[in-house]
Amino acid sequence: MALVPSVLAGQIESALIKAKANPSPMALQQLSQELAGAIDSYLRTATVNTTVTGTALGGLCVAGGPVGPLPGGPPGAIVTAQGVGLPGVGLA
Repeated sequence: MALVPSVLAGQIESALIKAKANPSPMALQQLSQELAGAIDSYLRTATVNTTVTGTALGGLCVAGGPVGPLPGGPPGAIVTAQGVGLPGVGLA
């Protein structure tokens, strides 16, 4: 889902109005918590699509040593992966 700035703006305005009317010494802390919650909620409504492309190297894994290409072996494969970050869930 696309981000809707007016939703975030409404939540920020509501938090500011409450803080303005709150004479408590904790008003600033409550305001910051409400703003953080509004921003967190706003960002979690986004759907993020990403594609990553790289080269997978074939090779030899030696105990205690690095993975390296096999001499004369295949050069590796081009690998493409896609991920979708769902709102409020994470990667699918």
